[in-house]
Amino acid sequence: MVGKINEDNYYVDLDQTKWNGVLRFSKELTIWLKRFNKRDGFEFWCADAITSRGWFSYGPNESEEFEHDWPNCLSAALLEVKEYIKKEN
Repeated sequence: MVGKINEDNYYVDLDQTKWNGVLRFSKELTIWLKRFNKRDGFEFWCADAITSRGWFSYGPNESEEFEHDWPNCLSAALLEVKEYIKKEN
């Protein structure tokens, strides 16, 4: 799900929860993206991850750590924001 904060800031909620039989491995992410140019350039602003191990927050300078912990989620969030903007226009 994508939400618009203002013209330059968006957030994306991703549910990466996995199931293994009756076991549930909860992984819910919220990623905030900041526009840096009027076309479609966005950058990582911050993120939160809620997992079975706890709640983790990532600041503006921790995009590499986020990518390491959650591979491909940032690119999925960017894709969702771009699709949202296309539908909006």
